[in-house]
Amino acid sequence: MKLDDYLNLINLDGIAGYVHSCQCPGGGFCFYGLDEPNLADTFFAARTLALLSRAPLALDKTLGFVRDFFQSPLGEGSLWGIYYGLGVLRLYQDDVRDRSQLTEILLGFYNRRVSGQRGSKSLSLELLSHVVEAIQMLGCSLEHQQIRSGQHYVLQFQNEDGGFGVQRSNLWETSFAISLLKALSYPVQKLPVQRFLLDLEHEDFGFCTVPGSTPAFLEDIYLGLTAFRALELTSRYETAVLRFMLECQTGSYGFRRSRWLGIPTLEYTYMAVKSLDIIRVMKGEETKEDSTGSASSPRHRMLPVQVTP
Repeated sequence: MKLDDYLNLINLDGIAGYVHSCQCPGGGFCFYGLDEPNLADTFFAARTLALLSRAPLALDKTLGFVRDFFQSPLGEGSLWGIYYGLGVLRLYQDDVRDRSQLTEILLGFYNRRVSGQRGSKSLSLELLSHVVEAIQMLGCSLEHQQIRSGQHYVLQFQNEDGGFGVQRSNLWETSFAISLLKALSYPVQKLPVQRFLLDLEHEDFGFCTVPGSTPAFLEDIYLGLTAFRALELTSRYETAVLRFMLECQTGSYGFRRSRWLGIPTLEYTYMAVKSLDIIRVMKGEETKEDSTGSASSPRHRMLPVQVTP
């Protein structure tokens, strides 16, 4: 099968139906079907629906659920929630009341983290990447020295093979390092990382976690395509990517982590839909919306709304 054949197998209405089925009566989303909404699932659901030109069925209740989080006591233990919550509110052009408190929390974490040394840090770059994005969502500008400190901190994790990681280079840390450096205005095109990324491509799965490894997981696809897009690279195995992703889709139209294990979740469904969007952009396809914002050809028309990252 060719790339377009796989694209024709994707039922966007079915994916949207799966996401809507995870919506809780009181607002927010929960991937396992109970009325126990959480910010992470709400974030991934909202972003997936936006990519599909759709919205939560009860948007007001969902936004109310998110706003309630920002009324509770917050600190650095709330960093993930702050990121997810801001991501949902910004998507629907909503806002929070006390931006100064959030700015203080986020900048405090950022300044302490980037002042550390590689040898004393074994944490993933993922959280720092999300904190920088949250700072930008609040409309804050980092000072020149803060930007330089952040760049220097991230570059400490680059290894001789060009990839990033603490013990060894891997796709996860490399992708988040590239996203971080790009957000910090570093010229990522000049990074000597392309050879490492090309070594992560896999002719059967699209991407793998470290060179030569199998099996692959859906996050490998998502992070690989994200890194390639940031560096304006084109994947050699987009057909393998789509084939593997479709094997991760279940009868509910939601996506699980791998074709070998797991149950569908909103996070992996977002990774799949966002990966499809990146492939569409790489193909240079244009999309059209009808007056309702719905897909005029829902099985093939690819994802018109761009959500960053």
